[in-house]
Amino acid sequence: MGGLEARASPVVRQALCWRPTQQRAAGRRMASDDKVKVFNDSNFEQAVLRAELPVLVDFTASWCGPCRALAPIIDQLAGELEGKVAVGRLDVDDSPATAGKYGVRGVPTIMVFKNGERVEQHVGLTTKARLLELIEL
Repeated sequence: MGGLEARASPVVRQALCWRPTQQRAAGRRMASDDKVKVFNDSNFEQAVLRAELPVLVDFTASWCGPCRALAPIIDQLAGELEGKVAVGRLDVDDSPATAGKYGVRGVPTIMVFKNGERVEQHVGLTTKARLLELIEL
């Protein structure tokens, strides 16, 4: 790494070095661990709207720099909140119907669903603390 990459924080370095081919399979962005669920147009109603647990959904895109910077935070929350909150991603390019239904116009967009209803939303890069506030455990 040279130049900007050498001076960047670890999160920024990870975002700068991220390669879509390493994170995508079968046309979907894959989570770095099995705790982050993959939501799409086909499973959103069952996996999110009918979920017993609260669900944090990261509406994301593979080409989005801020989304890549947020990814490690989402991964960390998925592990820490396992059994209390379901955490997952929905790629807006792969699932345009669901993104459109919820008015997603910018990514990353984070939404929290409880009992089938959207209860919180944040647009743009954010912190782990802010995400925990959205969830309100």
